[in-house]
Amino acid sequence: MSIFSFNAQSIVDEMKESLHRDINFMDEEGMIIASTDPARLGTHHPGASRILHEGLEELVIEESTEDGMRPGINLPIHMEGKAIGVIGITGKPSEVYAFGEVIQKMTEIMLQSIQAKEEQRMVEDARLQFMEYWLFSKSIDIEELQHRAAFFGLKTTVPWVVVFLDIHPREEAATASNNPELNYSRFLRCIRGVLKEEQCSVCFPYGSNVVVLLQTDSVRAATDTIRAVKYQLSGFPISFSGGISSVAKQPLDIRRCFQEARTAALAARENRSERLIRYDETSLEFIAHCIDLSIGRNLVNITFFNCRKEEIAEFAEIILLYFQKGGSLDKMAEQLYVHRNTIQYRIEKLRKRTGYDLRLPRDACVLYFAAVFYKRTLS
Repeated sequence: MSIFSFNAQSIVDEMKESLHRDINFMDEEGMIIASTDPARLGTHHPGASRILHEGLEELVIEESTEDGMRPGINLPIHMEGKAIGVIGITGKPSEVYAFGEVIQKMTEIMLQSIQAKEEQRMVEDARLQFMEYWLFSKSIDIEELQHRAAFFGLKTTVPWVVVFLDIHPREEAATASNNPELNYSRFLRCIRGVLKEEQCSVCFPYGSNVVVLLQTDSVRAATDTIRAVKYQLSGFPISFSGGISSVAKQPLDIRRCFQEARTAALAARENRSERLIRYDETSLEFIAHCIDLSIGRNLVNITFFNCRKEEIAEFAEIILLYFQKGGSLDKMAEQLYVHRNTIQYRIEKLRKRTGYDLRLPRDACVLYFAAVFYKRTLS
């Protein structure tokens, strides 16, 4: 195991806080790579070299020597049965000897913890690289894909459902003095913890969002799983909406399903809900996201040509809410805390200003796309 100096320095610093003695950490060459005495960094410790080359269990230095050693005790550090370095504590041997075995064991335990975290981080990095290869690589070899998947205990030939989670802080926690990045990291870890009971799942970050792959041939089962995750994390300062794909039955179907889940998640975001939307619920949203943005801007300008800026914002809210509530004026009124007649008035005002009637299917589609692109030009 290679010991990085910053890891060694964190160990000696932590030990000094408890023992109030200077601590040195020497590598396999006997060089002091970490010390609570800055003057000793980068110098050679002959005693450490003796311990490593002669296999000594300890080396006590009674007095300062000409080659730079100071009074104290030095002990080898073992990892996996091999001496990989030396830890030393400076001071009169009679005063510090009792601390020797303690700092030796503490150092080995801390190094084991560091090694485990580094190995876990390496596995996570490798898993993320694999997912990027599976989802986005322009040229992909199916045999290589299956071989790399097996390393993580995954099968690419079984059915999968993709879930795209759009992460955002809860309103009550938005102004709290906490760290968004730290919350995101904790959130990701919590999701993985909840999903650990699943027979096979993959959870990884995608920008500021999270992507989950569930090994199942049932969209309903995938939806139930993510709803259970949402319920268990209901007390967390971060919440999410999301999109759920159809079933990927072939290895490369996963790419189509990723886009489906992402489109459905965008639909949930634009509806300003914390819903989990299945891709088969998002036909209009899918069409909207396939239209070039420049065309969308023209549609906005044409549809709302006679409207003031503040009116467009109001109309867009009404249009999207109308679709979100399935055309129910009562549900719209309940959502906005207004009377049903107020909703009817606003819809009629929209008809007079634009010439399009939200209650007519043909006009409603035009208004919907105009509202979607108006919202998108603001983001």
